[in-house]
Amino acid sequence: LMKKIHEPKNAKANYDASKAILVESHEDADYLMDLGLNKYYTILTASDSPFFQEELRGYELIFYMYTEGFLDFEGMPNLIMINKDAPTHQLVPEVILDYFTENRDLFEKVSKIKGILGEESVLNDIGPILDEVESYKARDIDLDEIVNNEKRYIDRELKERIQNIDLEGDEVLDLLNNALPAKLEEIFNEILSKSKETIKAESGISFDPFIKKYPIEIDDAEVERVKMQILSNTENNYFDKKITAAELLFSESNGRFVATVAPEKAAEFEALFAGCPMAKVGTVTDDAVVSFKDGAETVSATVEEMLASYKGTLDNI
Repeated sequence: LMKKIHEPKNAKANYDASKAILVESHEDADYLMDLGLNKYYTILTASDSPFFQEELRGYELIFYMYTEGFLDFEGMPNLIMINKDAPTHQLVPEVILDYFTENRDLFEKVSKIKGILGEESVLNDIGPILDEVESYKARDIDLDEIVNNEKRYIDRELKERIQNIDLEGDEVLDLLNNALPAKLEEIFNEILSKSKETIKAESGISFDPFIKKYPIEIDDAEVERVKMQILSNTENNYFDKKITAAELLFSESNGRFVATVAPEKAAEFEALFAGCPMAKVGTVTDDAVVSFKDGAETVSATVEEMLASYKGTLDNI
């Protein structure tokens, strides 16, 4: 196992053309490009063009990363608003997830070594977190099939029940004037109501995709609207799942604190935190060098070297 241990690798960004980041200004776009987020999604700058919103609807999901939040996209279900100053993993969680996915095999080997040594390791948590994201699959809903099945059912029911209806003179006139007589209206409403319940049970969404006539007609515009809603809900839920996973994998919650204390205040400081787990780990100097001692061995590195190593592990974070 030890022979298979190596330095963690930086993950290659996976570009997704079905999604885009929307910003309010060219300055905001430049900021996100400096973070490298254009490696993941197209970055769009808001435009006054009348065709701009139609362009946005062409994407499965839009991340509106706002500074002031003055853009109005009411009625666009495929849009998520995120503050531009949010942590990078909340803007593009793939920055974290791709890194841990790329190095998963390495972390599993290190975890095995820790186990052999009888030591616990948080590395054991990486696999289940990544698996939960990967296995998240919204129920595949074929809305066209559901609606067409119901259309066939409605047409059969209408044909069978209307055949047994006797219409009087005024009711025939109503039909000639394109109005449904009360008897037919009641039959239509009963069948359509039952069909609506079936569609909700199979798709999870309550809506009426039919135009009331015989044979029944499908309201294509309404079906497309609901398809967009389903897609948006799926993408929103998946995005939330990825953010949660990224936060678990790269949490910056405070588990430890480093405190610098003037020598003359050391005794007072130690008395104040008596009973808490703590240790003196070093001395602050004026040199831009950090040195670690292990017996007779000393390892040193400049602050610049350590900063480059830290930033190089998770690029752009």
